[in-house]
Amino acid sequence: MSDPAIGLADGLLRDVHLAGVLGWGDVHVAQKVSHMFGVTDQQVQLALALSVRALRDGSTCLELDEVASARYVTDSEAVATLPETVWPEPDAWAQALAASPMVSVGPDAPGTRPLRLVGHRLHLERYWAQESTVAAELLARRPAPNGAVDTDRLAAAAADLLREGVDPEQAAATVVPLFTGVSVIAGGPGTGKTHTVARVLGMLLRTSGRPLLIGLAAPTGKAAARMDEALARALQGVPSDLAAELGGLRASTIHRLLGWVPESRNRFRHHRGNPLPHDVVVVDEASMVSVTLMARL
Repeated sequence: MSDPAIGLADGLLRDVHLAGVLGWGDVHVAQKVSHMFGVTDQQVQLALALSVRALRDGSTCLELDEVASARYVTDSEAVATLPETVWPEPDAWAQALAASPMVSVGPDAPGTRPLRLVGHRLHLERYWAQESTVAAELLARRPAPNGAVDTDRLAAAAADLLREGVDPEQAAATVVPLFTGVSVIAGGPGTGKTHTVARVLGMLLRTSGRPLLIGLAAPTGKAAARMDEALARALQGVPSDLAAELGGLRASTIHRLLGWVPESRNRFRHHRGNPLPHDVVVVDEASMVSVTLMARL
């Protein structure tokens, strides 16, 4: 195979590509988009290529201050082969980007360009928009959706589900979701996350005063199956009426929950104009969910 770097003009893109930091796809995107906008500044082209690379490594933005330390890429050995002087100075780099017709500057600028610079963080516009959607929707849902919780029902539910010996942090994680529209339950393997989720759902059912439509979802079919198995184990010791009600739930993939339309990768039956009918949605393995799919959800 011929070397794809042949024909690539001398300069930053070629140096960083030949060091193994950038793939040919990263360079190709930078070249094509730069050509569309008439951009010849290789500092700007390099930033675009690195933003594409960062996305492949799980980061939705490029931190100009962190490029030389390679914290945002997995292949730090490749970065280490380059002298630090190859990287533009962050302030000057940000100024070059801010002056580029490819870059919107600041969080409030119209999203009409492929890149957005906020401080020293460079985002691909699409992913900036998706992250902004996720943040706005979570903040909008943060207040308690159903007003005050009936204290008598809360006390009775706690007596049923939070018996003596329950870890205080798990007890708090079980009660907090009654008072907010969004909760995150975090912990390492075996720390009792699903155990806590089962009791969260029990508390919600006990205190709501009405039936609830509950959706369980995970990013993959395998993760959904594991969620079902873990929930079945977690329901042991839960009052029998709740165990029967919650035991009938089955997890699905997020795509199935949203009603994926097979003819399109990006269209779902449920969306802003046709929201999910559920009162409660539990998403397992949330760290595996892409920002694109989370924005859809």
